[in-house]
Amino acid sequence: MIGSGSLEQELCDNIRSRPYAEHVLLCGDVPHTATMQAISRAHVMLRTTLYDGDAVSVREALHLGTPVIASDNGMRPGGVQLVPKSELAALLNAINEALANPAPRKAACGNDDSNLQAVLDVYRKSTVGKPT
Repeated sequence: MIGSGSLEQELCDNIRSRPYAEHVLLCGDVPHTATMQAISRAHVMLRTTLYDGDAVSVREALHLGTPVIASDNGMRPGGVQLVPKSELAALLNAINEALANPAPRKAACGNDDSNLQAVLDVYRKSTVGKPT
């Protein structure tokens, strides 16, 4: 699991109490390039949160061609396999289906910041000559 949040300690405690604890790695916050590599190498990405809405990580996974299974919160982009919140059977079925029928993958991304640079250039051009 990549990332952190307000429920991190509760999640850690819960995982430690489970028989599968040794199979769960909580990475916390990691550099974006490491996150993108993990997403690009994953067979499937899960976004089963009960609390938040859309996530950039979901869009990044879709861009890379990594299948995404996510809780249905009414805010997911097209291409995401939706499962009802808190329905374990539906989640397990979706995971098994994604693993049994892998989708074609895009090439793994590198550390390309050209899109970010293009956005920054637009902002710089729009502020040239304006008081800061």
